Amino acid sequence: MRTWSKVMLAAGALCLATGVAMADKPLEKPDDFSRGLLDCTNLLPLECNSLVSGDNTGAPNNVEVYSCVSWTEGGGEVVHELILDQTYDLTITLLNTTCDLDVFLLAECDEATCLDYGNTSISGQFDAGTYYVVVDGYGTAECPFDLEVVCEVPPPPPEEPGSFCNFVSICYDWDFEMSDHGFVPAPCGDTGTPVWQYGLETTIPGAPGNVWGTILNGDYLASSGEGLLSPVFTVSESCNWMEIKHYVYTEGYLTGSGNIYDGGNVTVDEIVIPPIEGYDGLVNVGLQACVDDEEVFAGDVTAGVPNRTWGTSCFDLSQFMGMTIQVRFDFGSDSSVQRPGWYLAYVRLGTTEQPVGREETTWGTLKSLYR
Repeated sequence: MRTWSKVMLAAGALCLATGVAMADKPLEKPDDFSRGLLDCTNLLPLECNSLVSGDNTGAPNNVEVYSCVSWTEGGGEVVHELILDQTYDLTITLLNTTCDLDVFLLAECDEATCLDYGNTSISGQFDAGTYYVVVDGYGTAECPFDLEVVCEVPPPPPEEPGSFCNFVSICYDWDFEMSDHGFVPAPCGDTGTPVWQYGLETTIPGAPGNVWGTILNGDYLASSGEGLLSPVFTVSESCNWMEIKHYVYTEGYLTGSGNIYDGGNVTVDEIVIPPIEGYDGLVNVGLQACVDDEEVFAGDVTAGVPNRTWGTSCFDLSQFMGMTIQVRFDFGSDSSVQRPGWYLAYVRLGTTEQPVGREETTWGTLKSLYR
């Protein structure tokens, strides 16, 4: 699925064919062709979710070659104007034809601005704007036709798992873009290869600059196992919730199988602390130092599951009320297949009236997690 805009036009975007070409219709773009010949003086209006009838018999034959095809379109042209008021999944279909007609979608009323073509239909995602739909005949084909236009609002992208703390006040704001704030790599259980590093991250999309990450500007190492330990702080009524902003992309997390091979979690005194939304799943047993057989953050875009792309997660630390603690971010991987890993942009501590999940969750449901 692709999204087109007038900015792309200005760059000279050409057609990407989606129709099924006949054997005598080569797909290569012609080296040269006449342009600006299309007659746009009698445009026929097209509307979303409509069916119109037309006939190119005897229509003007001003254009024989479009910028997205190289064969001859010697039939008459019927030119329509289609105005989209927002981004749509658009399908334009030729119906009830008795000859070989083709349909073209143009960004301007100019055969040189062809965005797409089809022997019978065009489909794709297109931005709001004015487009031109031309029905033309292959060779010298001319006959009646019906033209169906279907516009569907594209579904919103899947919401990443996550939560955020609705802070009333903040007691610690450890923004790693500014400094490492005294966080240090530390052993965690059966320690494996060290991975936590602090510094400038340039390869992860959206990285804020300096971060803590499991190998900066590259994939984490095989058989890794290391924690990242926070400074000491006291949990109190004004300092009992923690929010992190993080990026997670690890090996595994196959839909349906539940296989997670690498991942990370948050612990206090070896107790795994769940985020409000819960972890992504249980890591495979016996393969990873630090997180073996524990719930972890995970996500692998190559396995069809979105990674957490600089989202936030909120943690309740109230079970340690009155205690002086350190939070540790544990990460472990098995002996094969590495991904970018786990990156932290900030850690914030404070008090909150109500943590908020990104998916619909009632306060009663959230409280039940901690009974």
